[in-house]
Amino acid sequence: PVAPEVRGVCGLLGLEPLYLACEGRLVIFAPQDIAPTLVETLRALPNSQQAAIIGRVTPDFSGRVVLRTEIGTRTLLPEPSGELLPRIC
Repeated sequence: PVAPEVRGVCGLLGLEPLYLACEGRLVIFAPQDIAPTLVETLRALPNSQQAAIIGRVTPDFSGRVVLRTEIGTRTLLPEPSGELLPRIC
């Protein structure tokens, strides 16, 4: 999930938050039947209370990422174009 303040700043700057480096985030692909247990286990750990199931793999739109918009419609996540922002460490 993208925090509202991050979404707002990215909107002002014309950036896609899903393409920005984000320290401390992890994406795990897991079988659907164990995903809820995995999330609950992660939430029990320090610094992982916001663990969430954010999507699922389906045969629809093969090879594409489909996002649900704020108004409930769906849109394809465009492929990155140009230079990506480097990580700042």
